[in-house]
Amino acid sequence: MRRVFFASLALITLIGIIACEWVGVGERLSLFLDRFKTVRLASLPLQPLSVYNGEQGTYYAGAFFIGKEEMPTSKKSDWMAFPLTVRGVENQLCLFTGGKFFAFGPLLATTRDDVQHEVFAFAPEPEDKASFTLEKSLISWPTPFQVNFMTGGLVASWRRHLMYRLLWQKASGAQLEMVWCYRQDYIRGKGWENVWPRNVAGLVRVNIRP
Repeated sequence: MRRVFFASLALITLIGIIACEWVGVGERLSLFLDRFKTVRLASLPLQPLSVYNGEQGTYYAGAFFIGKEEMPTSKKSDWMAFPLTVRGVENQLCLFTGGKFFAFGPLLATTRDDVQHEVFAFAPEPEDKASFTLEKSLISWPTPFQVNFMTGGLVASWRRHLMYRLLWQKASGAQLEMVWCYRQDYIRGKGWENVWPRNVAGLVRVNIRP
């Protein structure tokens, strides 16, 4: 009888440890898996397209305006401006980062917004293949220790990642991938919450090939 009791206690303890580890590493595991596989939820409008630069080394990020979405160029890790810049080169809008560059297409106009950001409007070349999609992570993770100290209201019981992905391929074979990510909360009785990406999305990846 004692052996059964201790075996049961060990099993319960093991399950508790695994559950705690899952809570702790769930988000990191999700981010890791998201690099290899995600689930597409929707194809989003790509145009109109415009962008303004951020200030590198500061919390003043730039933003891409893609279709109906405003996507900040702040890093998800620390929310500082992502190390990239855009500028016109021979009437083409080009993105520069990590010693590489990618030419989007024709620079249509350069204007200034209400706070004097220099805003570049651009468009794909006719032979370009470009898409803008909304995707979700393969896994979600529990958040049993969430507490709303401010109002005592409902809190998330689960979370998952949503990703906005811009893919752009030139006829030459050059490719650009930009991925924005944010956490989406599941509220029991209400479902997955809608979130405005401008407030919470961070740029997690910019790949230029070749």
